[in-house]
Amino acid sequence: MREKKEAHGNVNVHAAHRQRMKKAFLENGIDIFNEHQILEMLLFFSKPQGDTNPAAHRLIDTFGSLKNVLEADHGELCKVDGVGEHTAVLIGFVRELAKKYAVITSLAPDVPIVDTEVLRGYFESLFLGMKNEEIHALLLDNDLHIVKSRRIIDGSPERVQISARSVADFVIKNDCSRVVLAHNHPNGIGMPSRTDVEVTAALVYLLSELDIILCDHIIVGKDGSCSMRTLDRQQRKEKRIWKE
Repeated sequence: MREKKEAHGNVNVHAAHRQRMKKAFLENGIDIFNEHQILEMLLFFSKPQGDTNPAAHRLIDTFGSLKNVLEADHGELCKVDGVGEHTAVLIGFVRELAKKYAVITSLAPDVPIVDTEVLRGYFESLFLGMKNEEIHALLLDNDLHIVKSRRIIDGSPERVQISARSVADFVIKNDCSRVVLAHNHPNGIGMPSRTDVEVTAALVYLLSELDIILCDHIIVGKDGSCSMRTLDRQQRKEKRIWKE
C-alpha cells in the first residue's frame, strides 16, 4: 500500500513540475530555459509520464550541446539511455519542422526574387544541418516568381556532381525557362571551388542552348554562403561566366 502511495505521489510531483514548466514557457518564452530544460520539456511529448530531466541531461552530455542533439542521427539518438524510438523520432521531426518553417518564411511565393541576399538566406535555411552535399534547383517564371523548389541530385559529404541533363529535365518538365541552382559544402566554406566555377560556366552555356537561363548558383558552406553571379561581377580579371 505504501509503495502505491509513493508511486502516486511521484506522478503528482512530476505532473505539477510539467505544468509549471509549460506555464513558464507560455508566460516568458523559450529563452528562460537552459539547453537541458528545453530538451526536458520537449521530451514531455514523447514520454507522457515521469521525469524527463535525466534523459535530457544524458543527451546534452552525449552530444555536447542542444544544436548537436538536434543534428544527431536517429540511430545515435536511440543509443542514449532513456531516449528510445519515440523520442528520437520527435527530435528529428522538430529539427525538420524548424528548417521547414525557416524555408517557407524566407521566400514569399507572390514576391519576385530580385535580391541575392534573399536567395542566399533561403538556401542557408534549406541546407541547415545537412551532412551530405546536395544540389537543389529553384524554378522561376518570367516575372521571377517562385514556381517550384526541389533537390535534384544527392552526393556524399565531400562531393556532388552536377548534371546539365538533370537540371534541364527538371526545368523543362515544369515548363519554366529560369532556374537558380544551389549546392552545399557541409564541411567547407561557402565559396566556389575551381571545379564549381568551371562546371557553372559550362552549365550556363549548355542550358542557354535549350533557352534555359541559369540566373545564379548559390554556394552554402558551414560559415555562410555566396552568389556566384555576384562574385563573377566582382572578379573582373577572370573570364566572365554570365553576360550582363
